[in-house]
Amino acid sequence: MAFAEQRPPPTYSVSFWTNFSAMFREEWRQNVDFARKRHIMMFPIMLALITMIITVGLRFLTGEAEIGLAEDTAEAAVAQADKAFTWNELKIGLHVSLFMFSLGMGSFAFIGRTLVSQRAGGKSYLLAGPALLPLELPPVYLAYYCKEVAFYLCLILSPAIVGMGLGIVVESIFHISTPLVWSSLPIVLVCMLITMMQGLALSFFASAIWSRSKFGAWLIPLSAVAAGVIVAVDIVPMEWAIIGLQVQLEHDFKLVPLAAIGSLLIAALGAHLVPDDFEIHVVTRSDLFDPVYDRLIFIRKGRMRTLVTKEIVDVLRSGTLFKMLGSYCVPLLFLLALAWIADFAR
Repeated sequence: MAFAEQRPPPTYSVSFWTNFSAMFREEWRQNVDFARKRHIMMFPIMLALITMIITVGLRFLTGEAEIGLAEDTAEAAVAQADKAFTWNELKIGLHVSLFMFSLGMGSFAFIGRTLVSQRAGGKSYLLAGPALLPLELPPVYLAYYCKEVAFYLCLILSPAIVGMGLGIVVESIFHISTPLVWSSLPIVLVCMLITMMQGLALSFFASAIWSRSKFGAWLIPLSAVAAGVIVAVDIVPMEWAIIGLQVQLEHDFKLVPLAAIGSLLIAALGAHLVPDDFEIHVVTRSDLFDPVYDRLIFIRKGRMRTLVTKEIVDVLRSGTLFKMLGSYCVPLLFLLALAWIADFAR
């Protein structure tokens, strides 16, 4: 009886590129399953149109239009300029918003075990491949990080740049002065890409540490709050905390390859820190339904009380209560610290 030839596991580079291309197609499949193809394409189209409108209105945001109309006195022009945003403020708002979005979308080190359990529902995700196939985990997770960067580049950043270009075209047709020029669009795209890569990498690295131990689950929220306070009190300037913002403010393009390589290294380290534990642990628990049901005396006995008890027991047993509290408390603590610092500085 002839035995089947055992093939060795793929190398790091082969596993990375194979998973990256397959994951990119998988991301498209997931979005098509969630919404029809034409509905998916409406998002980048609407984003481009909104960006075009914002580009046309930049002269009003920066106060150039009001200053042009205020020709009576110099004091009126200065007053109009004080009510507008500066270019640096607009750049800070753009990069901070993109950075916070990236932090929220980069915590995919938590979902490996969940994706394995979803196989019973008829779907198998490529991120769960190391649990099912002879694949090493680090290249798969690094490929997932690069897939996220590439997909958001196509779905969000590129349509935004296209919208800026349409805004320049519209302004040239209607002979409206615009503060943007064509040569600034590649710079904006590169800087936004660096910011997104940094946010996704830091979030992925933090979620990997969080998932390793209970100590990491306490360390990461406290470190996030401490980092936010350090940036808020200007111990570390905002432009140095977000490298893409620094590049756009100073036009120091020597930082671009360093920032990109640094983000990839952080993501690669996070991929090695993700625990290789896809097993669904079977544990025994004490009865929670009856004690919780008896404590809900303020709800009349019936279907509603039973459903509320069931939801509370599910939350307690799933272990998501701490993650929910962390996801809400950390941003609130950060905003509270900013409000306190603003009041103290005043």
